Amino acid sequence: MADAQNIFETVLLKSDTCTLATASLKGKPEAATIQYAADEMFRLYFESFPSYRKYKNISVNPQASVVVTREGNTVQMDGVIVELSGKDAEAAKQQLVAKFGIGIGYLLQPDVLFFRFTPTWIRVLVSGTYPPKYVIIKE
Repeated sequence: MADAQNIFETVLLKSDTCTLATASLKGKPEAATIQYAADEMFRLYFESFPSYRKYKNISVNPQASVVVTREGNTVQMDGVIVELSGKDAEAAKQQLVAKFGIGIGYLLQPDVLFFRFTPTWIRVLVSGTYPPKYVIIKE
């Protein structure tokens, strides 16, 4: 379990992008690669715009899955997304700016929205040899 926890923390905290999978109320799945910042409780913060598919899906169905891969290690998580506002949104924005900088300025756009993904289930690939070995570290 200690190895799985170490792999989880390394993959999550040292990676910049993940694949976020959302679904509409009718069950239509959609995935997107997003940039994120993680906090000490391993919650992920990210942004979106109202015109994006993920925003529309999150608005009607907050359940989501995330996959993060780094150097042959994979973390899979299921969880819940909440849209942030006020001080929480500002804190998420500051985390993202601290990690990625201002870049092309999309984090400063007036219509950008901020979100928090809280994992409810976490599985870590600890060995990619056949057969692969997974450890569930949160159920």
